[in-house]
Amino acid sequence: MTGRLSPATSLRPALVTGENKAFVMVGYRPFFVDTVASASPPRKRLRLDMENTIGEEHALTLANDGYDELKKHSRFYHADGDCAIRVQDTLFRVHRFLLSRDSSAFEDMFSMPRCGNSPKEGHSDEEPILLESENVDDFAELLSILYALPSELQDLRSNPANVYRLLAIAEITNKYHFVSTSSWAISALCQVTECRDEPWRALRTTQQPRLPPPAWCTAPILRRIIEVAQLCGHQMLCDHAAEKWIELIYIGRANPVYAMAVADEYGLPRLKGISYYEALLSCDDSFECMFEPVSEGSERPAMAPAQKAGLLSGFFSLVRRWESLRATAPTFAKPDGCTYHAHGCLSTWQAVWKSTTKCDAMVHRRTADVLGHLGAMAYLLEADRDLRKAAVDSVRELWKREEEELAYHFRDLTRPGPN
Repeated sequence: MTGRLSPATSLRPALVTGENKAFVMVGYRPFFVDTVASASPPRKRLRLDMENTIGEEHALTLANDGYDELKKHSRFYHADGDCAIRVQDTLFRVHRFLLSRDSSAFEDMFSMPRCGNSPKEGHSDEEPILLESENVDDFAELLSILYALPSELQDLRSNPANVYRLLAIAEITNKYHFVSTSSWAISALCQVTECRDEPWRALRTTQQPRLPPPAWCTAPILRRIIEVAQLCGHQMLCDHAAEKWIELIYIGRANPVYAMAVADEYGLPRLKGISYYEALLSCDDSFECMFEPVSEGSERPAMAPAQKAGLLSGFFSLVRRWESLRATAPTFAKPDGCTYHAHGCLSTWQAVWKSTTKCDAMVHRRTADVLGHLGAMAYLLEADRDLRKAAVDSVRELWKREEEELAYHFRDLTRPGPN
């Protein structure tokens, strides 16, 4: 038996069997597949195994469950519950109205008509609704938020230690299309991670912060936040997590190689540019990033061949970029009242710029360290009291533009196609 599945936004599908139908939980809404077989015993439990990938033709194979005995969940088996649900080898008994509210996918499942005189699944422990491909802990997390008291909800969104729980809640409520509950979980994540209403940028600095980063601010948790934020379509939270990761890289508390993989996977250009750039400056001739992580354990993640090619291309591109930058000083707007701007100020500024690029503090820097060169130039030029503030500010603005466009340099130049 085959079925075509609709496109999905969920990380993984879940199969729900009930009323002689199979609900393929893909993305926000279920896709229904008829599983009635005249030759099958009416009370035999069947399972639908999904093969291949979402959006293509799937082979659904019937097989035995593989569990010898069911056990009741210690917390979410309510004697007065009117809906029995089985996940793996665990039996839940809950209240149907909680699952069917908030425009959830369970609302569609519960509204399906019965087929003939078959027993209505979910109304007894002997005929539970089977959630295929679901995890017991994840489903229990869903129920915990549906049954939560107001005081428990307030504690969840006020304690940063609950970041992992909120991530699990946001993911599973999005999976089963609990609209307002998923939005609440994302809002709570923004609160405990101090996600700002306005975009912000992490600053490159050699000074350690006065206070250490919060306990939740580690590379594995930031990766999880990015994953869930993209799943739920919350770009602001995704950008916030990326900036916190950049901040960790800048202060030496995160290995840039780990961030490279995440930036490539989720298409985050700013995180990609800065992580590749910092890895380039810290790796040796064998592409080993000479960085001892502070908060990620002792192992150094290995670079993929495509990442190594990107670093080589980035080195080539950045060296050429600095050769271009040091030859021509950045321009700045004509100050009010200045009558000597084009022939006096700019020509003098060009001469000062070129002479500064040749001083000892500059020539001993790695050629590919464009940001380091520009930062040193701003520092040296700022010390010249005769230099106008507008000229120094133009160097700082150039530094910001170069940082923003770092990802451009790490395209794989060995691949055919336009560059």
